Amino acid sequence: MICIDTRFNNKTIVILKNMLGEVMLKYKCDPFVYSTSVHGIAGIIFENNSFAFTNTIEVADYYGSTEDVAIFRLESLPESEICSKIQNQEMIEIPVNNQIQEINVINEHQELFESNQKTYDVWLTRGVIFKFLMVSSYLLKKMYGFLKI
Repeated sequence: MICIDTRFNNKTIVILKNMLGEVMLKYKCDPFVYSTSVHGIAGIIFENNSFAFTNTIEVADYYGSTEDVAIFRLESLPESEICSKIQNQEMIEIPVNNQIQEINVINEHQELFESNQKTYDVWLTRGVIFKFLMVSSYLLKKMYGFLKI
């Protein structure tokens, strides 16, 4: 059996836990006409730090063949380096100015069986949901596109 685990590692989980109670100033992403769910970047900005969620293509085993696979990651980056992967595209900035109350990491578990034998056991992180202390309907509408990462 082949095990593949591309979930956020412990270091990333600690980074996310350290965001609890912090005030997210804004997030940056491509306009919602472009999807960042396949290949892209979205940034979250705090007073003293900024982070990028990326979905980048890497060559990996994909159920028995070598394929291009999108891997979801979080990394600390200066805000100036959080730029669109689409040529000549300006990112939009959505103000949040709200304290993070809860963070949920969405993981997916996939199992593949052939002739009743488990051949693959796969874990991956699909997304992150931020819950804020004070949420207005305007913020929820604006956040919807970002939460689809």
